Amino acid sequence: MGNQIVCPSDMGWYQDDLTKLDIQVENSIYDGTFMLSFKAFNTKLNKDIAVKAFLIPEDDNGIRDQQVLSVIESSKQIFDKLIRQEYKLKGCLVGNYHLADRQVYLVRPYITHSLQSRMNDYPELTNIEKDWIAYQIIRAVQNIHSNGYIHGDIKPENILLTDRLQVLITDFSPYKPKYLRRSQPNYFLHYFNYNGSSSYIAPERVVESLPQTPVSLQCADIFSLGCVLAFLYTGGSTIFNFTTIQDYANGDLTPLQALDRVKDENKRNYIKELIQLDPNYRLQAFGQVDSYYPPWFSKFYDAFYSNSVDTVFMEKLLQIHDQLVDIIPQDDPESALIYFNILSDVILSSGRAFSLLTLLNHYVNLTTTYFDTPMKLTRAIPPLFEIFERKITIAGLFAFNAINSILESIDSIPHEFSNYHTAFLIPRLSSVLKISWASSFLCNLSSWAISMQRLWPTFYEDLRRDVSICEYLFMVNSSIIQSNGSNESDVGFIRAFLKECLRSAEQCADFQLFSTLSFFFLPLLTTAIFFSDIVDVIYAFYCNFDANSKLRFYDNLQDPLFNAIFSHEPDENNTVVLFTAYLKILKMEPQPFYVSTIATHSLAWVNHPNPAISIAAKIVSDNLPIMFRKLNTANLIVPLGPLKMSNNAAPVKSHSKLNARSMTLNQISQIQTRKIHSKSQWVNGNKSITARERSDAAYRQDSKSLFIASKKLDVMKITDVFFSNENNILAKVGDSLLVSVEVSKGKINILQNFQHFCPISTIARVHDNSYVYADAENIYSYDCDRMKLIKKTSNQINGMIALNSDQMALFYKDSNSVEFFDIKSESLIRKMTCSESCVSSVATFEDIPFIFTTDLLGNVNVFDTRVELPVMHKQINGAYNIIPLCKDTLKFAVVGNEIVSVSSMESDNSLVDIIGSHGAVCNDGQAIVICSSTGTYYVSSEDPNSSYSLFEGEQPVKLNYSDLTNYITLPKTLNRSLHNHSFLVESVVSRDNVVCSGDINGIMNIWSPNFTLD
Repeated sequence: MGNQIVCPSDMGWYQDDLTKLDIQVENSIYDGTFMLSFKAFNTKLNKDIAVKAFLIPEDDNGIRDQQVLSVIESSKQIFDKLIRQEYKLKGCLVGNYHLADRQVYLVRPYITHSLQSRMNDYPELTNIEKDWIAYQIIRAVQNIHSNGYIHGDIKPENILLTDRLQVLITDFSPYKPKYLRRSQPNYFLHYFNYNGSSSYIAPERVVESLPQTPVSLQCADIFSLGCVLAFLYTGGSTIFNFTTIQDYANGDLTPLQALDRVKDENKRNYIKELIQLDPNYRLQAFGQVDSYYPPWFSKFYDAFYSNSVDTVFMEKLLQIHDQLVDIIPQDDPESALIYFNILSDVILSSGRAFSLLTLLNHYVNLTTTYFDTPMKLTRAIPPLFEIFERKITIAGLFAFNAINSILESIDSIPHEFSNYHTAFLIPRLSSVLKISWASSFLCNLSSWAISMQRLWPTFYEDLRRDVSICEYLFMVNSSIIQSNGSNESDVGFIRAFLKECLRSAEQCADFQLFSTLSFFFLPLLTTAIFFSDIVDVIYAFYCNFDANSKLRFYDNLQDPLFNAIFSHEPDENNTVVLFTAYLKILKMEPQPFYVSTIATHSLAWVNHPNPAISIAAKIVSDNLPIMFRKLNTANLIVPLGPLKMSNNAAPVKSHSKLNARSMTLNQISQIQTRKIHSKSQWVNGNKSITARERSDAAYRQDSKSLFIASKKLDVMKITDVFFSNENNILAKVGDSLLVSVEVSKGKINILQNFQHFCPISTIARVHDNSYVYADAENIYSYDCDRMKLIKKTSNQINGMIALNSDQMALFYKDSNSVEFFDIKSESLIRKMTCSESCVSSVATFEDIPFIFTTDLLGNVNVFDTRVELPVMHKQINGAYNIIPLCKDTLKFAVVGNEIVSVSSMESDNSLVDIIGSHGAVCNDGQAIVICSSTGTYYVSSEDPNSSYSLFEGEQPVKLNYSDLTNYITLPKTLNRSLHNHSFLVESVVSRDNVVCSGDINGIMNIWSPNFTLD
């Protein structure tokens, strides 16, 4: 086209036309000055498409450029021929040509990858894949030329690649100028390249003046082809730009150095021949393609490919499968990738179950025959997971079985894939739980886990950490309980799951496997209909355990499993089932306590009028140890008397005339301390009641939450709060403002505002009104009156805590170590490496030489600082904070993503896990206070059954807790805010049953979670 034409980028000039064509624009691919290109959607065909749009220019008088109109007319004639003969153009994608009043549109199917974008994608192309792509490009250009056409703009952006690595050359350019003047590089950028960094046009098309003899555009296409092959084989590098192509034409530049990156000498020589300055020499070399590529490429290409993107259907592939496999060289396993890419793409688009199963068998055979382990893990397994997303049960099961077959063919895992199961396999399998046929997958969980443990020794433990599987089983179990076992689908799934567990016990009686499976079927024990099946599984594993595994069973799993079973009292509906389970439990040599429980239950039903129940009870009684057979049921049952106060219980002073809002925080704390002490004296007759009974009675009887005071400190969010002393609080507001407040007579009074000159990264309380805080470069001390610089740092400090009034521990951004620092002497004491990953939080108990840390991988480590050695390790999903609870038992809570896990140094297992969105978290003694977007919760770590959802001034509502699973699940919907915040709570702290919380709108509230006035 004669003049440079600038295409406007606003939507107004093309929107109406595309709407008439049933086309909706989605996003821009690029905004050129010559044409616009964008991705769109054809609502009529329900397909993604690519659209190029051109606006015919006109002058101020509305007269259109005649030269442009002439080019458009000639281009339309060429496109009409291309469209009619597209079936002859193997490896090309033409599309359609639409001409409106002043607009021209080129429309074609949208393909995700071009050659340029695929070079940056994962996994990297192998050598054989690059050869196959190159061969297809060459054959496609041959098809264009042999049918009498010219492309005119061959470059990586115009070479499309499907998922099966099928090449499609698109965007024919008969409308672009044949020549470019050397003095007008802006024309080159306008028509052929938008970044100026690469050129693929032949040197004879860049001229000083129009040549007397027209150049051969076929030879020019071949030169462009050579540049594209150089781009492919050098890993995405270009050998010319608009300046260097002119130097090359003048003989001032040789591309040999750039081509040295092409490792295959044969291919390097071929590229040199294609980019010769002599066009005739290029044409001669172009016809010799088969001498540079494997001879089977030609057979494979002719046997399979056609011009259309969607031509290769499943039925055709089934017909020619054997023929294609025979073409692949048996001595070159990498060559199988060519057919494998085709096969995987066809499988993902297939529909018929029988044909899919046949193709998947071919897929597995091809994988296990030709691929090494890295290829199996990176190429063969990922496409199979995409079948799950189609939500078709039978297809998903076929794919799951194919994954198992491929994994079973692997002998060992290379070191670089040691985390493959946690980084890819388990997360992708967890996604199965979101679809309707999840139960079918979980039925095979045990046998699948055995196979995986062989490859990844930590697989059982890692699988147990996956919350998705646990939540799904809990959901199914809840459904069964609510329907009283009437949901046959759920019951059938559970029975199939347990049956598979039973087979696994006979195949591999491994304690780790049993521990993992018990983690999943333990919740099912709350439903009596599965007692018999679960006990069968437990008994089968026990019988096949070695001595060491039995010891581990007694130490770790006997109590939770047996307690779950014995939590159900026999009745006329379940007695026979329970007694059948008891017989197998007796053979497992349980502790005397459990034998006593069995004796109690069986002796109570020996004389029942129902013969089935009576006989079952007698059989159990006959299998009891001798000492238990002689006991009478009455001797085993001691009735409890009514609750009453003992004579020596401490009296509680009445404060009924006092108003809590007129008290100081110290007075409120003292009242609560005396009341709690009083309640601890409750007894049941001559026998002390349990901790759970005491906690339930104390909280339910007269305790309510109480709102005390509120104040808006600033418009910015309150990111940290600390109790300075009994009635004073320090708040960090926004990034750099410290606000000191006093709480008195139901009001919050601001004492002082301190604005630091740059953002504060972290702050820690040393004692009373003494703090230390850090910014990006320094550490300061702050006592609410003045600030002092105590240390310059080379990196940003992300967290710190005070160990005592003289020392603190801190960690830097992107560091895996903790430094111990003396505050008074302002000097470094020592440095301790804590993890392979970056430390994310640190905590400690006062006067205890242990440091608790979390890192970015979710590892929780406890170190003895005296010897700088780890004494405990746990892993919590997304762990980012630790809250000390009780230093006597070293009990602590770990805050992670959607979980707060309470643990103790005295136990390897979690004491209770709080599942759900938790927001801001703090401790109140040994209890945990959670301020989330759905409400406020008070969880007892001593007795999780006494955990509540709080409502201001009203009785609390008990949270659901299961002894079997040690789980508390927080509500997912908004209950009602106790803490008088209309915005999300960002920070919270507690002291002696008084809580201070700050939200993202700068509001501070003071309240008590458990307050009563007698």
